[in-house]
Amino acid sequence: MKHTLLLFTLLAYSLFSKAQTHILRMYSPTVTYTTYFSTQTDYRYPFYVKESGTQFSSSVKYSYSINNGTAVHQSATVNHNGGNINCVNAMGLSMYRIALKAPLHFNTPGKYTLKIWIDSIDGTPFTIVDTLVRKIKALDNLTPRKGLSEYYFHVACGPCGEDGTPYVEQMIENFDDYNVLVKLHNSYGGPAQWALMDVPETQMLEDTLNIVGHPNFDRNRTSLMPFDNTNHYYPYLGFCPLDSNFITKDVIYQNKVPSNLYITNTQLNNNSNILSFTANAKFLDTLNFSTKVRLGCMLVEDSIYGFQNNNGIASIPDTVFHRFVLRKSYGGVFGKPNSVASSVNTNQVASISFTDTLPSNFNKKKLYLIPTLHYYSPATSNYEVVNVRKYKIRDLLNSTSLAERAEDSYFEVYPNPASNMVQVRCSMPGKNLTLTLLDVVGRKVYQENVSNAANISISVASLAKGTYLMTLSNGKEQANKTIVVE
Repeated sequence: MKHTLLLFTLLAYSLFSKAQTHILRMYSPTVTYTTYFSTQTDYRYPFYVKESGTQFSSSVKYSYSINNGTAVHQSATVNHNGGNINCVNAMGLSMYRIALKAPLHFNTPGKYTLKIWIDSIDGTPFTIVDTLVRKIKALDNLTPRKGLSEYYFHVACGPCGEDGTPYVEQMIENFDDYNVLVKLHNSYGGPAQWALMDVPETQMLEDTLNIVGHPNFDRNRTSLMPFDNTNHYYPYLGFCPLDSNFITKDVIYQNKVPSNLYITNTQLNNNSNILSFTANAKFLDTLNFSTKVRLGCMLVEDSIYGFQNNNGIASIPDTVFHRFVLRKSYGGVFGKPNSVASSVNTNQVASISFTDTLPSNFNKKKLYLIPTLHYYSPATSNYEVVNVRKYKIRDLLNSTSLAERAEDSYFEVYPNPASNMVQVRCSMPGKNLTLTLLDVVGRKVYQENVSNAANISISVASLAKGTYLMTLSNGKEQANKTIVVE
């Protein structure tokens, strides 16, 4: 009897200790909004669990149901980077992303309620009532939501904000289906050469959102991460165990304002530099907004090269070109007031038109319009960007031929004009490409075999000053660019 009692006591103590060291909870279990999914589409819906305590979990069994129907039981393995305690963030929390193994699929339009709950942690039954509840509405042919990532950079910290931005390129190249990225610059009143790309809206964003860093990110006007990690700038690629790439992709599961964003009536006079266009938001369901919604549009320029970013230290060259830098914000940084009604009907369109004279130093071949749809509630600090798209202005102009568009996208050359080195970035289809440089009489002065997506440097220091033709060919297509050596 004594042995039985002792065994029972040890077992109870073990379970009690385990319950104390494993503290797992659903992240954001209930929300008030409805999210929109498309019918006839599989969704491996993700949910997040946060954990604190002295011991971390390794396996979770969970269940989910739709409209209180039959529960589907599944399991997942979670990993706190092998138990490395250094992965605990400044709040003493860890977080795990779990995606449903059996995807959600809605055959018909309608309203649905998704419930997810934890059954056990590392084999120990989970007895706490902690159910995640999501209201879902399925529509036919729903356009997915995209997110806006804004990268703040300041030359006040020297090259740290510019020469080390692989994450920027990764987001542009790998997450175009989920994300639009914009670079925001503010020199904080530094020397004049630091202010060449300053935009007042950047200062307004930083002051409003309290986001200051060298560099720093915000995602849809909120922190990129589900909770703050004050030890690192965003997005810290070593942040574990949660992969920040999933935060970018998971925007498709947060479609709160189903809409199509598009640009019409685009005109650009190459002589006067007058740009005019209309930004539109078409709503795909009848909606009543408890929070104000605004429509706005950004103007960004891609591949700006030669900007001083080295604190005036001549020995540190500017070796990068800046991607999708904000040039102007039409309608205001948080959208134009009263541009969207407090309630809209299905297929109702909100539109705002703008006319502007562009500065002569803007590269009109590299300009993009980015229509944005925002929440706007200063009282609750809710400035979330609920949808965004990106359109190249040249593609919107009827006068731009398909050949011109293809030529623009196949390779980039910078700086141009150049006196020493030029950087060439190739993106023509094909694995065996030939890059050739011809002088004005057609003589070949340079040739190299390159791969697609290659980045190469060419010395032009020994060439005579003048105009040269650079060609890129894959054997079937050829693209040309004119460069100037000075």
